[in-house]
Amino acid sequence: MGALAHRNFLKLLDFRGEELESFLPRWEAAAEKIGLTEKDVDFAVQEWIPAYWDTSLRGVRLCMAAYIRELVEMCSLDQWKKAGSKVVYGIMPSQPVCYRAIKFAGGDKVKISYPDFLMASVLNSFFNRADPLMEDTTVMTPRCRHCGLNKLRLNARRQDRIVSPDVVWNWGLYCNEGPKTEELIQCLEDPKWSYITTMVPHDQAYGSHEADNEERVQYLAAQLEYAQKKIGEITGVPVEREHMCQAIEEYHSYIVRLDYLNHLVGNADPQPITGNEITLFGAPTGMAFDTGFRYLREALETMIREVEARIAAGIGVLPKGAPKLGCHFIPFCLPWVDKAFLDQGVSLSFSTCFAFSKEQLNFIDCKNPYYTVAKHWYQGANAVNMKDEANIISEILKEYRLNGMLYGFYTFDRWLGAHQKTMIQMVEKQTGIQHFYIEGDFWDDENYRIEDRIRQIENISYFLHMEKMISI
Repeated sequence: MGALAHRNFLKLLDFRGEELESFLPRWEAAAEKIGLTEKDVDFAVQEWIPAYWDTSLRGVRLCMAAYIRELVEMCSLDQWKKAGSKVVYGIMPSQPVCYRAIKFAGGDKVKISYPDFLMASVLNSFFNRADPLMEDTTVMTPRCRHCGLNKLRLNARRQDRIVSPDVVWNWGLYCNEGPKTEELIQCLEDPKWSYITTMVPHDQAYGSHEADNEERVQYLAAQLEYAQKKIGEITGVPVEREHMCQAIEEYHSYIVRLDYLNHLVGNADPQPITGNEITLFGAPTGMAFDTGFRYLREALETMIREVEARIAAGIGVLPKGAPKLGCHFIPFCLPWVDKAFLDQGVSLSFSTCFAFSKEQLNFIDCKNPYYTVAKHWYQGANAVNMKDEANIISEILKEYRLNGMLYGFYTFDRWLGAHQKTMIQMVEKQTGIQHFYIEGDFWDDENYRIEDRIRQIENISYFLHMEKMISI
């Protein structure tokens, strides 16, 4: 089975000819490094991927391949370091522009990576095998819930599956446990684990629109520019305004097309692709690929054409009129969630995390790129005060045809796990759209009984079907 399993996996993702032959040994080495066996890969090809991913769609195959290319780059970082390149890590969620600007400035003199997100998304989404790297450690015990990404980052370094970077740029704007994890790794595992943290106080008046607070936007812009300068001193590669502008234009062109795909899928009846599949394209907007948006953009454009064709032909994942749910972030790392809803005749249609506000889509100012990035951050429904988030989400939801919204899967998170239950009541009141909540863990399903979650999914689906029948 050995090499054949790996070859079949790459062929499934549209690797062909010379590219297949040259990429195959790199993929085999990467798979071994992250703990995948030939049996795991064969299971993915024969069972897991066919059950949860529609690989008849070339856009899906190309997008999965983009993740694999990026993972292989991550697994090659030790070689790049030996050759003299510097390594910069980031954590999700962040805004990818600043990291991509580093690449535009330095090329392969600097490699960027989000190792925890890459391993979590690839191993869980495509292989159902991330659990061993998310096991509770002696310092991250089950008595206190922790983010699976932080546990994975710690365990991956402890097991020498990822290289020690020259610096981690940790955006503590959304996750306050992230910076603490870097300190923990440095103190207990790897003294060379260097990090820079970008944070702002969450002290804004309830209901204020933070993007309109010039002092706050300018403060974050200054924080980003300061961190970028310090990282340039570490890498020896200064980032100039032109590099930031290149990164802004690259990112903006991608999210405009992603927003178009969101609206195609979210408003089509029947819905042409699954929630898992559209989330594949959205997740990279919360982190940066060293390989850039090149492969992702090709996959996105292919997906758009295929979705347009399916809509024109009336092809859907469920029959016309089936209920649709939006989400905060469709849990594509647990692809069985989307499938369980589909089995009950309900589709998950889009994620508010990757559904951009009109402000975000329309605002670009390359004269002050750090200001643009900071403004963009506050214009979205993430890391702002609860009422501001509710207002932004309510405006976004007006653009989609939905029967409800699904939240949850962040019970481990001190931010999301705490405020979502209150925030969704505000959105429900403003929009009239039913909101549902499921306790769980977005990254790791080992800490709860899947059967219990399936029962909740069945109950939510039953409610949606009954409501639809009553409204006819």
